[in-house]
Amino acid sequence: MFDLPVLPAPRHALAVQIAVEAGRQVHAAISRASIVKDEASREIVTEADQLAERMITEAVRHVFPDDAVLGEENGLSVGRSGYTWVIDPIDGTTNFANRIPAYCVSIGVLEDGRPHVGVAYDPTRDELFHAVCGHGAFRDDVRIYVRTVPLTEYSLFGYSSRFIGAAPPHILAMLERFDEYRNFGSAVLHLCYTACGWLAGAFADSTKLWDIAAGGLILQEAGGQIMDFSLDPLFPLAHDLSHYEKTFLPFVATGGCADLTPLCGIFGR
Repeated sequence: MFDLPVLPAPRHALAVQIAVEAGRQVHAAISRASIVKDEASREIVTEADQLAERMITEAVRHVFPDDAVLGEENGLSVGRSGYTWVIDPIDGTTNFANRIPAYCVSIGVLEDGRPHVGVAYDPTRDELFHAVCGHGAFRDDVRIYVRTVPLTEYSLFGYSSRFIGAAPPHILAMLERFDEYRNFGSAVLHLCYTACGWLAGAFADSTKLWDIAAGGLILQEAGGQIMDFSLDPLFPLAHDLSHYEKTFLPFVATGGCADLTPLCGIFGR
């Protein structure tokens, strides 16, 4: 286990423990990854997704039985504590299913709709990103910070999305405004890389809450911001958690730049 700073949130310690355990189990199974479901939505799910989410959920229910859980594979189970664990057992499932080493386990804990704990573990690099609200963001045991430079045509954005047919207008506009972007196949990693200052920002239009809950807090605690396509803050959530089981949650994220003018012609009201 990592030698990590002690942060004042008991759910942080559990989230780290089970994210790492699940991630290492997932990574050990990559050589035998197999697709078990491919619905009309063309979403890929593997047996490893299901096993990892089950393991994480059981651990949460054992330690915090009154907490709610919202998982990518099994939906929402209600609780009464005000805390909700938001789980993506493998963010980057397409990479995993094709044996491309770029994926992670993402666990966010919300308190009454606001991010409280965020943990993302990349087992391919044995790299842990984590944060507790009000106590900073870390890569392993090192405090991380966003890049505090203005957005220019040279700013590098992470982009993770999927669409069938023509690209949406905002994607074409981003490609025209900025010279390059990267798609690592994981919205969570894009958010964490922005938190580290490796990317200037990230955006996606087909993400769900479990793609954003952990990485969004990590980014915010590193000094960045995560917004909806109106460039308004994504958190606190505007709806009850049941709303997010099926609903996409598009986002635009940036590092430490205060001037969002370069994005206003693409996103914003």
